Formats: sequence, C-alpha cells, structure tokens
Amino acid sequence: KADQIFDHAKLGIIQVRLVTLADVPKLRILLNLAYKRLADMNLNFNATFQDDELTAAGIIDGRTFVLDLKGKLLGTMKLRHQNVIDDRPCLYVGRFAVDPQLQGQGLGLHLLKLAEKLARQEGCQCLQLDTAQPAEHLLKFYQGQGFQIKKPTYFEGKTYVSWVLEKPLK
Repeated sequence: KADQIFDHAKLGIIQVRLVTLADVPKLRILLNLAYKRLADMNLNFNATFQDDELTAAGIIDGRTFVLDLKGKLLGTMKLRHQNVIDDRPCLYVGRFAVDPQLQGQGLGLHLLKLAEKLARQEGCQCLQLDTAQPAEHLLKFYQGQGFQIKKPTYFEGKTYVSWVLEKPLK
C-alpha cells in the first residue's frame, strides 16, 4: 500500500508501519527525546519520563504507527477511536512525536495526513488530540494543520492544563 512507504525528498524511503513489542526500547527513546523540550518547560507528559514498561503498555490499546528508516524510528503516533467532546465518531491522536533533529521536515505532517486518511476511511467525522496550554509552539503547529481549540481539560497528576483540539473532517 502507498501508506506503507513514504518517499521523503531528503531522507529517502521511509517505511510507515505498526509498532511491535520489539520496537519498545527505540520507541521509548524517541518519545523521551521528542518530549524533552516539554520536560524542560516543566510539563510532565508521560512521554517525558516513561520507561520501557509504560511504553509497552501504551501500545496495547489503539494503533501505534512508526516512521522507520532502516531500523531507526523517526516519528510515531498512536490512534484510537475516542471522542472526548461528544458522541460523533472520532479518531484521537496521541503520543505524537518526531525526532527533534528532524522536526520541520514534513514527517509529522505525513503522520497527521495518514491519521486523517484512516479517520475518513473508518467513517470518523473528526480528529482530536490534546496538548499542554503552555506549549504554544505545538498549538501553533496543530492550528496550522486545521485543528481548533475546543475545550480545556486536566489530566490527573499533570503540572499543566491541556487544550483539546479538533479537526473536523468533511
């Protein structure tokens, strides 16, 4: 399928695939690195500190995709059918991350386009995700991709309040 290969202009052929348990150590490192900027802002996202056990537990529910370049994980996202606003069918994007050295090169955009394509194929009316209110750089990125702030939410144990964002699918 076309979704399984991403021909990146600079990096070459990148495999887009579902994560496996064998990927857990590499996935944890990717998440820890990608969320370090947020950790430095004193935002305690799980991905800033999670270990292999928590990483493995996180891939059990939903589908976690990775961008794989010859065994190196460049990006990831977790998708699950969930709507935290109302009862419309929606695909929720979580654990969204791109290697910090490769951010701004279209890898995250490719993952979000895949999420949107799958959501449409599965009859969903929207994509949703959340991010910390102080993470203005992420809010700007998501809003640039058509996501709109819908409501504040608080996750127990976190040092921040999050925004739930939604992108309607027509």
